[in-house]
Amino acid sequence: VSIANNQIHDSTKPAGSLQIVVSTHSPYLASTRRLDEIKLITRQKISIGISDALQKSGIQSTVSTAISELGLKEKEKNKLERYLNATRASLLFARRIVLVEGIAESILIPCLAKQFIDSDEKRRLLSSVTFIAIDGVDFEPYVKLLFNGDVRRIDKVAVITDGDRDKMAAEDPKSPGERRRDNLEELVGDSNHFKVFVGKYTLESDCFSYEENESLMKQAYLSQHNKSVDKWNQMCQLANASDDRSKLFNEALNDGSRGLDLRKGDFAQDLVEEIGDGS
Repeated sequence: VSIANNQIHDSTKPAGSLQIVVSTHSPYLASTRRLDEIKLITRQKISIGISDALQKSGIQSTVSTAISELGLKEKEKNKLERYLNATRASLLFARRIVLVEGIAESILIPCLAKQFIDSDEKRRLLSSVTFIAIDGVDFEPYVKLLFNGDVRRIDKVAVITDGDRDKMAAEDPKSPGERRRDNLEELVGDSNHFKVFVGKYTLESDCFSYEENESLMKQAYLSQHNKSVDKWNQMCQLANASDDRSKLFNEALNDGSRGLDLRKGDFAQDLVEEIGDGS
């Protein structure tokens, strides 16, 4: 301790304000902070102001992007903070991302993808993909978080969303899902790194539109309702006579006590069990 100008200075304490900077790859730690406190660190190739030889060498620089400067509205930031819990905070660190509506899609889609893998390289790429279920259809705040700003922080982003054709307005030629796609693709304007895929109704209904899926889906359904085989068979008979199997299955899902009464998350788990993990 020193005394100068009648003031006491303790050398064990900082002389002025103290700023603490923490660098982390932990989604758990990131999920405890407000978005405005987070800066995203990205490596990118330098292409301006250097020679052709250095450009070919792949020399990189480190760029910091403050989330507070991405132009997110306060309501959007509040929504993201509520949803970026310990699991979803992995969104801040991922390079290849698939955004889906709910838990059923995040369980079922990776399993389906594995059925088409025919090489170790594709299997490695799939394992590097982060699937994020946003529990709804408001993808815009997530897409803004990923794409706004001067620096591209991701490699690829895909959105998979329901078409929801049963909710179409009579005068509208496009489904709600197609409108969702158009709005998001216009927002991003980068078809090389962003793509939206739209179904007809829901994922389960669209899977049922292929007759070869019927047997697996029946076994998954009976895992929930082992005494309802007659109800399933009746629905299939109607489907075989229908020109839109997806529409019929969607109606069966939403027909109250007369319908299939499926718990979508459990059904996805049961269907994955029937399909196998593809490994």
